[in-house]
Amino acid sequence: MHHTLEGHVAEIRVVREKRGGLGWLWVVLLLLVLAGVAYWLWSTGRLGGTTRETSPSTTTTSEAPLLRAPSSAAQLDLLTRAA
Repeated sequence: MHHTLEGHVAEIRVVREKRGGLGWLWVVLLLLVLAGVAYWLWSTGRLGGTTRETSPSTTTTSEAPLLRAPSSAAQLDLLTRAA
């Protein structure tokens, strides 16, 4: 007796769940909110950023120079001795 499998093939059903497809948008929105909070914390000085001055500037220029030249010979002498 010879058995054939014709007509007796198992059917495999593949079912995919439908997803919203907008998961990437939530990730982008979350990153933007976190970046905004981090910037706010940094700009207010809570994360090591520079704090804004509340007192008026004592210099006559808009920005104070980072390094000033010695104003007298005594200061110049002190600087050369320290080096």
